[in-house]
Amino acid sequence: MITLGRLPLVILALCIFFGLFDCAKKNPFGQLTLRVKGKNQHVFLSGEGSPIVVFITGAGSNLEDFDPVQKEISKATRTFSYDKAGIGKSEMIDGPRTIENMTSELLSLLEQTGIENDILLVGHSLGGFVARDFLAKYPEKVIGMVLIDPGNEYFTERVLHTFPEEKRSHLDSLIHTPNPNSPIGFQAEIESRRSWDVYMRNNKVSSSVPIVLIESAHIDESNLLTKEVVGIKQNLNKDFQRQMSDLKIITTEKSGHFIQLDEPELVIKTILDILMKL
Repeated sequence: MITLGRLPLVILALCIFFGLFDCAKKNPFGQLTLRVKGKNQHVFLSGEGSPIVVFITGAGSNLEDFDPVQKEISKATRTFSYDKAGIGKSEMIDGPRTIENMTSELLSLLEQTGIENDILLVGHSLGGFVARDFLAKYPEKVIGMVLIDPGNEYFTERVLHTFPEEKRSHLDSLIHTPNPNSPIGFQAEIESRRSWDVYMRNNKVSSSVPIVLIESAHIDESNLLTKEVVGIKQNLNKDFQRQMSDLKIITTEKSGHFIQLDEPELVIKTILDILMKL
């Protein structure tokens, strides 16, 4: 039986319990399964504090791509990563894998974990498109962005035109035909790939938040990464730089496309440097 004399202590205990419970709801931690459009989606949160670093993977990649980087950044602040639909531990979501849909799904996941603002976006490859679209739609939520060898809406077209006309159709088909043995989410992404370029060309972003773009200048002719192709990418990145008021480009020749795996220390330093300036 609770006596009147002990009642204030009981009330205090309940307040502490529910206060912590509410805090846990607002600041979840670890591996989570959330629902988006009726499907289970896998999220990983680590670290404490603000700003919140949000990692967005490239096409077909799961959140483990950012493991080395997220582990270190989590020592400095709160971090968020996730498997896009149909990849890793996330179930496939109905509908095409358009940039709009992927941005909407990211917003839903962030809202469910109580992340509303002070976001530093870190996007690799396709994730760069999603990061740019998120910034364009929700500028009040974003305080900075790091793009890791990001996609560019003119890159595929420019590269195809470096080949003889009789080869372009075949190469175009290869680029846009999914491997049936790849994850279902990756297949769906490749099927929607043409729409990404069209969408990004029609939805430009202009922002004053600090942005750092890390590009790979690594040449690998066995994978068609010739000096000419790398040059096209670098010129397009410079074009994008001119659209933004505060964009810095960092170039590395030590890494391939997956800079966060080949040279994680560079990505970690870049993120920490931008966090220090925010």
